Amino acid sequence: LLEQITDVSINTFSLSDVSDALLHFDYAQYKDIYNLVFALSGANALLLLVGCFFDWRQEHTKRKEQTKFIVSAIQSKQPREVREREEDAELDGTRRALPADAQVAIGVGGGEGGGEGDGMMAPDVANSITGRKPAPKSE
Repeated sequence: LLEQITDVSINTFSLSDVSDALLHFDYAQYKDIYNLVFALSGANALLLLVGCFFDWRQEHTKRKEQTKFIVSAIQSKQPREVREREEDAELDGTRRALPADAQVAIGVGGGEGGGEGDGMMAPDVANSITGRKPAPKSE
């Protein structure tokens, strides 16, 4: 038994073996092994790139959702008057983008009379085109 234990040898690489392998690179001698090592290294690099892309896309989507949530939270905390003022400003920009004869036709200004519903269309049609809410009726 003692003889069997002492006969066991372990093969290790010494520093001279490593330097010899790196300095005297012989691809033709170990062609199959080098092909396998290079293929696995290339596959590893490709999978790292794919994993980084998926992580980036997940973080990008999460940031967009968080931004939407924050914007909606801020808008919901604004007073009603401020939100309505912003909506009216947006609608004014839409009206300015319409051609002058279209503004006259829907009665949002610029033509004869120039008031709400003074054009050729009924006020409810003009309001549906411009997005403006009808004015409350005063008694």
